[in-house]
Amino acid sequence: MSEPRGAPADLLRAVIDTNILLLGMFTGGLSLPIIQAWLHDEFELVISGKLLDELVEVAARPKFKKYITAADMEKLLELIYRKADVVGDSTDPNLGRDPEDYPILATAIAGNATHIVTADKDLLDDSKLKIDMKHRGVEVVSAGAFLQALKARRRR
Repeated sequence: MSEPRGAPADLLRAVIDTNILLLGMFTGGLSLPIIQAWLHDEFELVISGKLLDELVEVAARPKFKKYITAADMEKLLELIYRKADVVGDSTDPNLGRDPEDYPILATAIAGNATHIVTADKDLLDDSKLKIDMKHRGVEVVSAGAFLQALKARRRR
């Protein structure tokens, strides 16, 4: 299991869905404040090799290619390796309805994440999955809900 690298014990640890991470870094919107909170050490980003591979693959898609240059992607990867908790890949947990979601779930479990931040309806709308993950200490939330959690922590 992964241990936070010198982070405060109560710091949130979040696996951020690839689309949200890329949108926040390169197009802004609702995802940008999440990226800013990470850069200001309000939570620790947890990511795995499988999710890094997915990040590179998704960034090459036409939807993102117009926003992201190769140099941008290199800088993002350097930032992730320097600042995020990169956990080892683990066995897919066989949870949820979509096997394509297994890597994000496995990363959250292996990385002792407190949150998965996603816009994926398969994850957000699967009440059984959310209960299973909650028993593992992981909340599956939307970007807006995660921003609210960060805002509530700032008020403490």
